[in-house]
Amino acid sequence: MPDQSNADEASTIEGTLAYELPSVGVFTPTVSGLVGWTENFGAGEYTYWNAGLALAVDKFTFDFRYWDTDISNDGLADERFVFTASITLP
Repeated sequence: MPDQSNADEASTIEGTLAYELPSVGVFTPTVSGLVGWTENFGAGEYTYWNAGLALAVDKFTFDFRYWDTDISNDGLADERFVFTASITLP
């Protein structure tokens, strides 16, 4: 969720969908997406979203995700492609 530190009060609604695909070799792929709406009282409202693919191998997960928003200020909220690597510890 985007940073809300500039607002005294904010409301946010989010929804996420994910679907695990059949394994491909050692990889377990999952496609997922998120859509959210937020309103900063006094600062306006906007919608944000992401879509991506996660590849799990044993305890490791590699996530490739595209983030964007409907904010039109160039430089303030540009779209981003984000890669995340994580490990699950016992």
